[in-house]
Amino acid sequence: MNCYTCATRQDTDTTALAICSVCGAGICREHATVGTAYVEEHSPGAPTAHALPGRRMFCIICAPEQAGEPTSR
Repeated sequence: MNCYTCATRQDTDTTALAICSVCGAGICREHATVGTAYVEEHSPGAPTAHALPGRRMFCIICAPEQAGEPTSR
């Protein structure tokens, strides 16, 4: 499997080292971001987000919202 970003943006065949946890695209070392996935818990008056165990790999498209700390909406 090749890196989707390299193939579409740079027209090169770079071997993928991981798969994005969100969209499933193959990603190379240059385009991979390691982060944490969060699950939101909605309870009356106290919505919270909890980190799931383990690390997750994200592509550059999915990483800004999915990696790192949860964002408030």
